[in-house]
Amino acid sequence: MSATFSGPWKLEPYTISTDAADVQIANYKQLSTTDHIAESWEASALPGYLSKVISGPDCGLSIPQLIEKYGASLLGRRVEERYGKVFPLLMKVLDCSGDLTMQVHPADDVAARDFGSIGREEFWYILDAPEDAEVMSGFTEVLTKEDFIEKVTDRSIINYVARTPARPGDAFYIPAGRLHTVTPGILILQILDPAMSGYDVFSFDDSRNTTIRSEAEAAAEVVDLTVMPSYRTEPEPTIDGIEGLAHTSHFTANRIAITGRKIFYNYEDTFILYHCIGGAVKIWTDDKSEAVELTRGQSALLGASAKRVTFDGNGVVISAQM
Repeated sequence: MSATFSGPWKLEPYTISTDAADVQIANYKQLSTTDHIAESWEASALPGYLSKVISGPDCGLSIPQLIEKYGASLLGRRVEERYGKVFPLLMKVLDCSGDLTMQVHPADDVAARDFGSIGREEFWYILDAPEDAEVMSGFTEVLTKEDFIEKVTDRSIINYVARTPARPGDAFYIPAGRLHTVTPGILILQILDPAMSGYDVFSFDDSRNTTIRSEAEAAAEVVDLTVMPSYRTEPEPTIDGIEGLAHTSHFTANRIAITGRKIFYNYEDTFILYHCIGGAVKIWTDDKSEAVELTRGQSALLGASAKRVTFDGNGVVISAQM
C-alpha cells in the first residue's frame, strides 16, 4: 500500500549547458553560476533528465520514485487510470539559441501508431524576449498537402509560416498538428506532454538544400494547414486570482497572482506543478507540512491528495495540471 503525503515538494531541475546558450537562464533563476544553461528541466520524469526533490524528508528522490512511494495520492486516481504510474507532464525553461528547428507533432491516434506514445501538445509562456522576437507558428496562406510537401522538401516552407511578435507575458498554445518554432534569443517556460513524437521540417542551421521527401510526407499526414486569424493565446478573465492561459486535451495552464495569504482548493483529483515567474511565495497544505518557498525560476510539485492549498507572499506563479 502506498504512503500518503501531498507535498509540496520543491524540485531541483536537471540542466543542460551548451556553448550556444547565453546566461539567460542563470540570470532568470538568480543563480551565481555563469554556466550557459540551454535547458532547465524543471519537472521531468524522463530517464536521463530526472528532476529531484531538493528539501524535506523526500530530499533526493526523483519524480518516478515519488510516484512509487505515494502512488495515486500524488498523481490522482483519475490521472493514474488514464496514464498509469507515469508522470504525464514535462515542464522546462528553454534558452532558445543555437540550432533551432521547426517541428510538428502528431495527435494521439498517429502518435500511438507510429511512436507508441500519446500525442504532443505544448504551452509556451514567454519569460523574456528581444524586441524583434517572434513565435513562428501556423500559416499565412492556405496550402494543400502537396504544396506543403514540396515546400518542406525545397526548404521554402519558412516563407509561408505566420510570425507573431513575442513579448514577455505572452502565451502560446501549440496543439498537435501546428507547425512551430521561435526566433533566437527568447526565454520560454514550456509545459508539454513528455512524448518524443514529432517531425522536424526545417532547421535554420541545416547545410542541406532540401529535406528528405519521405520526412515531408510523414509531416504532411499530421500537419494542420488551417489559417488562423491569430496564433497568440488570449488569457481568460481572472477569477479569484486565477487567470486561465490554456486548456488542452491533456492539461491546463494558469497564471496565479499572489498578494498576501490566499487559499485555493483542488477538486480535480490531479497533481499540480507550480513555477514562480516573479516575486516570492510560500506554499503549504493541510498536512501541516513544512512550507515550501519559491522565488523566481523555482518549481514545486503538489500531490493530488492536497485538497486545500495555502499561498502566502507576493509573487506570480504559473500552474499546470491534468
